[in-house]
Amino acid sequence: RSSDLMVNKGTREPRVICISRSHVDLGVKICGGNLQGIFVAEVEDNSPAHGPNGLMTGDVILEYGSVDMRSKTAEEAYLEMLKPGENICVKAQYMLEEFNRIRGLPGDGFYIRALYDRQAEVEQDLSFKKDDILYVDDTLPQGNFGAWMAWQLDENAQKLERGQIPSKYMIDQEINRRHSMSEVKDENNASKTVSAAARRSFFRRKHKHKR
Repeated sequence: RSSDLMVNKGTREPRVICISRSHVDLGVKICGGNLQGIFVAEVEDNSPAHGPNGLMTGDVILEYGSVDMRSKTAEEAYLEMLKPGENICVKAQYMLEEFNRIRGLPGDGFYIRALYDRQAEVEQDLSFKKDDILYVDDTLPQGNFGAWMAWQLDENAQKLERGQIPSKYMIDQEINRRHSMSEVKDENNASKTVSAAARRSFFRRKHKHKR
């Protein structure tokens, strides 16, 4: 069976790689996103995913376990691959030319509506107001979790300015923390300070726009 899994770099046939791991980190860095596909950007030496029958730089990950990765954002793929599991089967396809084409480019693409005002605190941050429509093009910038790169748009959906915004995950965590603090204050029958609207997600994702 192992000979069947040997990678023929001259073909683009999908293959299945079964990875055994004793810890969470697979040793794989990814790039791409829901528009480009999830690609393997780097495989660390001596990691669970490394080896003659392992993943390679230039692989596009089609399935991870039972999860179809073809429409996942980079952040969604990253979180999926963080989940614990001793034995994982990955369906991948070697597409080096496509990887070289998209490498370094934003791989995601979807619109969100801001539910709150936000003022930039540092130079790379993006300011926006409630109900602004933003276009997110990178949910894992430079492999870093917790921030998205987004464009501010004009009334004709033309891109104006690009900057960093908190990811939905980070904002949800912050809202949950604030909610927990408000519940402590409410123990003495104080009026609640966090409304149901504030407990909703900071961003409301809109349908993906195709151009």
